[in-house]
Amino acid sequence: MHLTFQPAAILSLLTRPLTPNQLATVLNLDNITQNGGATPELQNLINILNGLPNEAEIIAALDQLHAESYLSNLPTTLFSNLDFANSMLSCAQYEMGTNSHLKEGSCYWAKLSAKKFDQDRTTNNIAIDEDVQSFTGGIQFAISPSWYLGLAGSYEDTETDIDTRSKVDGYRAQFGAVLKTQIGASTFSAGLTGGFGNFDTKRFINFGGLNLVAEGDQDIQFGSAHARFTHSFDIGKLYLRPIIDASLTYIELEGLKETGGGAANLTLADTDDWYFSFSPSIELGTEIVHSSGAIIRPYLRAGLTYLDNNDISVTTSFSDSPLGVNTFQTSTEFDDLFADLEVGLNIISKNGLNLKFNYEGHFAEDSESHAGGVKLGVKF
Repeated sequence: MHLTFQPAAILSLLTRPLTPNQLATVLNLDNITQNGGATPELQNLINILNGLPNEAEIIAALDQLHAESYLSNLPTTLFSNLDFANSMLSCAQYEMGTNSHLKEGSCYWAKLSAKKFDQDRTTNNIAIDEDVQSFTGGIQFAISPSWYLGLAGSYEDTETDIDTRSKVDGYRAQFGAVLKTQIGASTFSAGLTGGFGNFDTKRFINFGGLNLVAEGDQDIQFGSAHARFTHSFDIGKLYLRPIIDASLTYIELEGLKETGGGAANLTLADTDDWYFSFSPSIELGTEIVHSSGAIIRPYLRAGLTYLDNNDISVTTSFSDSPLGVNTFQTSTEFDDLFADLEVGLNIISKNGLNLKFNYEGHFAEDSESHAGGVKLGVKF
């Protein structure tokens, strides 16, 4: 009689609740075992998982075997694009009097900023810690007495840690155009932006004697449309300005095939989705004339951002999976409601130089971001 050894299903060894991605991964590995035909390397990986000494180590190992790290590039890119669109919307001028803070003009501008995004780990998403340094520049000019056209571009260098199991290094480049006008105390702007990025992701696989690094190179493309309406009210020396922003963003993550991870290498399909955001806010500011003649405009802005879609998924498979074994879905979620805060100071000289310092914070249930920047504008 010929007997064939069949390893126990990994899922049968687990009693604790699993995250959606842990569950999808273990079900796929058990499916590979049940169907047979796995390469010796992949079967050895499954045997190592089966042989881990306790449930906690098996669950920790499963977190090293799915593709959620690649999905972290989507929410960070979405929020970066919204920040870029916001940066194109001001070319302050040296004017005093009613609604002077609304006056637009022709200028060149450049901005340096640094940003940190942190997302806590939950039962549905991974922990993300992203650090970004960016340079943004543009030009704005009049195309009629009351209409202005702005063009801008930006480059971001990013470093991201995913829990302790993955590291992502990459860049994003963005470009955009915005059309603005002022009618009395109201302003309206509409813009289009687009961009691309490339991210090198390393997944660290170090359980059961393994010490591997699976690496994938992921390209991202995105585009968006933005609109803003504001109306300003003078209150003595102060002004109060309600603001309504709306954006529609499309993001595509290209597929890839990892290398370096042996049997733990993953293959990801292309994935894409649309995201609508709505951001009402209110700005309070004033205008101070310095003894040098410079105008100083401090302001405070507070509001909310709502996203109609806060998840993404990708079709995934182990690269050595045998024929007949289904792929599995890897997914992630992120917050869909943020409290927004911006504090800034504009200093505008008589000769048309405009220096702006600002801080922006976004706060949600499981994530937050902080950014600081300095922007220089030169009138022409």
